[in-house]
Amino acid sequence: MTIADLAKDSLSFLILLLQEAYEDSKGNENVRSAFIYRHARNIADIADDMFFLYDHGRYTLSGLGLRSMLESQFCIAASLHRKDFPAEKIIAECEKWAGRLGKTVFPLGGADITDTVSGLSELAAKLRADFSIVSKKPWNTFEVAQAAKLEQIYNSEYAYLCNFVHSNTSAIMSQESGIGVGLAVQVAMGTVIGTAGYIAMTLQTKTPQEHVDKASKLLQRLLEMDKAFDHLEGKRKA
Repeated sequence: MTIADLAKDSLSFLILLLQEAYEDSKGNENVRSAFIYRHARNIADIADDMFFLYDHGRYTLSGLGLRSMLESQFCIAASLHRKDFPAEKIIAECEKWAGRLGKTVFPLGGADITDTVSGLSELAAKLRADFSIVSKKPWNTFEVAQAAKLEQIYNSEYAYLCNFVHSNTSAIMSQESGIGVGLAVQVAMGTVIGTAGYIAMTLQTKTPQEHVDKASKLLQRLLEMDKAFDHLEGKRKA
């Protein structure tokens, strides 16, 4: 079993679960299911691209993709632990962007975003009423990680890999030398496998317990291959 084989098996497994869970996620009548499904879809799509780039020795964008993947995993896990989290998170995002866009000044002839601001505010108000949400929590990434009970990942892999999405000197040097490639591949695969497990526990699938068991086996295989990822460190195509 190679790293490439495990990456392929893990991603195929997550896509299979997403296909099974699709019906459960459709429609605005189930905000929680739709929220979880879309974040899992985001993880699968980015992982698919990332694994393709890895196979071709292209590692520079891995940190950027991983940041989005981990943030989506935090959202999925938080949804497992807090029933109202999806609605609260959507409300927080709508209110944040309505506030930001409302302060945006466009030059004459530029875009009119009045309707966009109104639409975001109305959606937030509707969700507050429909789900009896009173919380004003902004739900930044750390708060989401806390609700997800994944603070350790936030404080270690997420904090470290966030360095790679910034165009500062240390990030550029890391990209040029290939530092962090092994960790990035490992975290990407762990995120895919973990998401599959969360999907089996939160959305309706054909055989949920079998899916949870398979996710556990894939995770065990990943842990057993820990040393193999060390050989990826410092690799970068010239």
